[in-house]
Amino acid sequence: MTGRHGTPMRITRRQAIGAGLGATVAVMTATPSATARTAGSGDGLEPTTLWSRGENGWVDFRVHAVDVTSAGTLLAFSEARVGTSADDGPKDLVLRRSTDGGRAWGPTTYIESHRGGGWANPTPVVDLRTGRITVFYALNAAGRSSRVFRRVSTDDGLSWSDPAEVTDLFAGNEHGWTFHLPGPGRGIQLADGRLLVEVWHRRSIDVPAADRDYSVSVVHSDDGGRTWAWGGVVPDAAGLGLDEARVAQLATGDVIVNSRLASGVSNTSRAVARSRDGGLTFIGAVVETNIAPHAGIASGLAARVDRNGVERVVYTSPVKGTGRDTLYARISYDGAESWSWGRVLDGARAGYSDVVWLDDSTLLVLYSRLGGSGVETLDVVAARFDLTWLTQGRDDVDGGPGDFIHTYQVEGLRTESTVPRAPMTIDPAAGGSAVTHVPATAPNDAHAVTIVPAVSRPHLLRCRFRAPDATPGGADVVVEVDGRRRGGVVATSGADPFLDVDLGIISVRAGRPVRVAFLAAGAGPTGDSHAFQIDAISLVPRSSG
Repeated sequence: MTGRHGTPMRITRRQAIGAGLGATVAVMTATPSATARTAGSGDGLEPTTLWSRGENGWVDFRVHAVDVTSAGTLLAFSEARVGTSADDGPKDLVLRRSTDGGRAWGPTTYIESHRGGGWANPTPVVDLRTGRITVFYALNAAGRSSRVFRRVSTDDGLSWSDPAEVTDLFAGNEHGWTFHLPGPGRGIQLADGRLLVEVWHRRSIDVPAADRDYSVSVVHSDDGGRTWAWGGVVPDAAGLGLDEARVAQLATGDVIVNSRLASGVSNTSRAVARSRDGGLTFIGAVVETNIAPHAGIASGLAARVDRNGVERVVYTSPVKGTGRDTLYARISYDGAESWSWGRVLDGARAGYSDVVWLDDSTLLVLYSRLGGSGVETLDVVAARFDLTWLTQGRDDVDGGPGDFIHTYQVEGLRTESTVPRAPMTIDPAAGGSAVTHVPATAPNDAHAVTIVPAVSRPHLLRCRFRAPDATPGGADVVVEVDGRRRGGVVATSGADPFLDVDLGIISVRAGRPVRVAFLAAGAGPTGDSHAFQIDAISLVPRSSG
């Protein structure tokens, strides 16, 4: 593989999270410059366009992956679709490298050429101990079956080995699966050195959709990627239908698999499964309720424990309903149990994304910027940002998140509601950067969330409401904690535009869930709506003495 290669910037990562690649012998394309075109600029957000529709006959880019090598080099991969946007159409698998943390990028190289067919889902994983990079990808045979391959690089992604087919890993499976796709996105390296790559499966496209048995599993390697074995299959007793997954290891050692759903809720939700033995077995998948309805397409997921022992998990996805609108990044301090804060990465319509930590404070997201309608990509963008930008100064590695870890975006808490859940409402002025609109229609309509406290001690419970804006609302509300009413009736119409309400001291235990319910008690000022809006919940620590 030829191309520009400068001195790598050394970026230390405690934990690897791999991503997708494809491969043949890599050759340079006609990309005009080794330095990528800037797509925009911002105060701590640095977006760069890597590929655009129309280049080299490419009409669409759908599935991406990004990872960091042991030398600190960023590798960005994508499917470049030729002539058609169809999943089984001809595709190049393309790669660009950055040796300066994502500010400048080398020329495009090919991993596989579309002349070989419908190549799909480049999915890399890096062994940080040896520097060995393995990339999995597949050859789509008209949706009826697929063949899975891997290639290896031992020179920081400059060149790649010949492909080795590994479809036999899944041969003779009891489910009758004939179609297997790795990724999308990175695989990961666990704390003990094991490599994990997520794979999704189904029967032929000729089988009725309800009978295709969509599912997700992992493959693993304990020798740095030299040999691979099939690991655990995620149980799906509820018949959700799992595909397109992301994988991360938490500070507890647990591995989580976050999957798109192939059933009727596939465009509004995702499901999460957990492994406590390094991916050999999984506890069954459940629909995740700590994120409001959103386009459930492949989303970015990256976990890291910093040098001070603080765990942060970042998740990227479109957020405005189910229309693939507005790319948003969230941050969690409790292993993705809840989300404390989020910020818009790109206000345009957005497709698939992948996100990776570059160091303790810096991340890079690779994503599709879509057109005004449809799902075709106009540009593939790599955007670099840091913790200070993401949290608007509330968190940095040196100072840590402080009491910010006791603040919960209500949109980012696990939820039960007696009314249909509304799409998230982005509000940069809100305590969690978004507000929850509860479209209650009658007294006692309820929206309940679950908090899992981080510290055992007394806390002041504080709830923040928002006045109605363009939506009906401003109802009177009462709050219950674990089934007991706290405080009086809250007139949310009195917010200007926010209203902080202290509901007294509660004693909590670390890890023990606390259920907070908001119940409509009376109509708002117009007299015809019981809807209301909630911003954030805070547990303000108090002395236990």
